[in-house]
Amino acid sequence: MWRFLIICLFFASSTGIVLNLLSNSIEEKQKFIAHLESDLEHQKERMKILNAEWAFVTSPKKIASLASTNLNMSNVKYNQIIEIDSLSIRSSAWKMQEGATSKSIVSASVIKIQNKEN
Repeated sequence: MWRFLIICLFFASSTGIVLNLLSNSIEEKQKFIAHLESDLEHQKERMKILNAEWAFVTSPKKIASLASTNLNMSNVKYNQIIEIDSLSIRSSAWKMQEGATSKSIVSASVIKIQNKEN
C-alpha cells in the first residue's frame, strides 16, 4: 500500500512540475509575441511617417522651390525657345556629303530615341 501511495505522489509531483514548466514556457512565448506585435505596430507607424515625409520632400512644388532657391533654376521662358533651323549643326554632319538638312538629322535623332525607349 505504501508503494502505491509513493508511486502516486511521485507521478502527481512530476506532473505538477511538468505542467508548471509548460505554463512558464507558454507565458514567455506569449510575452515574446506581444513584444513582436508592438514592435510591428511601431514599425508600421514609422513607415507611415516616412511615406508622408517622402511625399512632402518629393512633391513637385517643393522640388521647384528648392531648385529655384538653391540652384538658381527657373521655368523655361518664351524667349529661350527657338526654331530648329536656327541651330548650327556640327560640321561632322556636313562632312557626310549626303545633303543632310538640320530637320532630317533632328528627325533621325528623334526616331533613334524613340526606338531606344521601345
